[in-house]
Amino acid sequence: MGGCDATLAHVRILFDLDDTVAHFRRRFDALRAEHYPLLTGIPELDKHASFNLWQGRTPEEILAIDALMNHTGFYRDLEPYEGAIDAVHEAISMGHDVFFLSAPWVTNPTGASDKYAWVEEHFGLDLAKKLILSRDKTIVAGDVLFDDKHPIPNKHLASWTQVFVDAPYNRDQPGYRILDWTTDEWKNVLEEIEEEKLEEDERNQLLAEMGTNPW
Repeated sequence: MGGCDATLAHVRILFDLDDTVAHFRRRFDALRAEHYPLLTGIPELDKHASFNLWQGRTPEEILAIDALMNHTGFYRDLEPYEGAIDAVHEAISMGHDVFFLSAPWVTNPTGASDKYAWVEEHFGLDLAKKLILSRDKTIVAGDVLFDDKHPIPNKHLASWTQVFVDAPYNRDQPGYRILDWTTDEWKNVLEEIEEEKLEEDERNQLLAEMGTNPW
């Protein structure tokens, strides 16, 4: 695909936060090294092939992971992904309806407020007001969801199409994917999704017309 088409239809784009536009894995690894330097059996998350952090861990490691996930201010101090801030603002300038959609870690005492404060700091108050926190992302309407997570339960029920943000635990999955936010890759994927949707709509219309054709 040669580049993003300026005539691309305006769509509702949902951006996940953790490990989509915010460096969750980097923050987790740093805290693990700081607070649990002897628990070297907990792998660096860039080398962890499962989205489930607890998979294959010892009881002691499980307790440490629980403590890290509930660390006060964990989500407040994440670093933005390179290029993500510009990409989100460019999506808005292109006329797309942009929201953030994130699953809160409900036992973290500052988790929800951290996420709102993080979005406000890096994207501004107006976008902080468009942050949706939901453990079930399929109930939120949208056209495209940029998200690293796999699996998303009941994804087949969602109105949106997932675009994977590349991570070690989703690399074996088929579908749309971006490697990072520093190029036009995300815009090209949006264009590809829109083109395929238009082709599907045309096929459905043709089938409907054939079904009502008297001959």
